[in-house]
Amino acid sequence: VAEDHQTRNAESLVAKNAALLIRDRDAVLRLENEVLTLLSNPGEIERIGMAAHRLSTPDAGDKIVEQLFRIQK
Repeated sequence: VAEDHQTRNAESLVAKNAALLIRDRDAVLRLENEVLTLLSNPGEIERIGMAAHRLSTPDAGDKIVEQLFRIQK
């Protein structure tokens, strides 16, 4: 992606403890080990999940539709 926006977005989540980042160039060497490490540590999965949930907007779709209707009027 131009200007590497996907990596920047991922880094933002990592900084907030809501994700792990494995760069494409490292995936072959690291992905399996990272997944196995997570699977053996349910507490870490829970911690990451809770951090991601705090950043979420569960009703984002509704909010977008609401804004579109306001613009249309």
